[in-house]
Amino acid sequence: MSQAALMINAMSPQQAEVCLRETLGAQTVLWLPEGLVGDDDTDGHVDNMAAWVAPGHVVLAWPHHPTDDTLQREVSEAALAVLRVARDARGRRLTVHKLRCPPPLHRTRQEAAGLTVRLRETRV
Repeated sequence: MSQAALMINAMSPQQAEVCLRETLGAQTVLWLPEGLVGDDDTDGHVDNMAAWVAPGHVVLAWPHHPTDDTLQREVSEAALAVLRVARDARGRRLTVHKLRCPPPLHRTRQEAAGLTVRLRETRV
């Protein structure tokens, strides 16, 4: 769960956990401190930061290169710290697989302007 889910539903973490247990049958709820940096579309949903790939196995978004975005590195390291001490519903330690994020995509003003024009043309 992320802060975004709590904000949308105006729930406390405890209320969210009760809801997840009652509606989905969740036995264990893990809370990551923050979601992916720059995720303005969803305000940090956890599915952009971490995903379960098998029982006891989590893939965690990790900065592309050591010199990349230090804020994302801090967020990823904080999530890793939580996941390293967490246990799944059966009491097993989690195996965390770091998945490097793609490098940032930067557009020039000219390229960005071209995208706007093309979008307008397709709507007509």
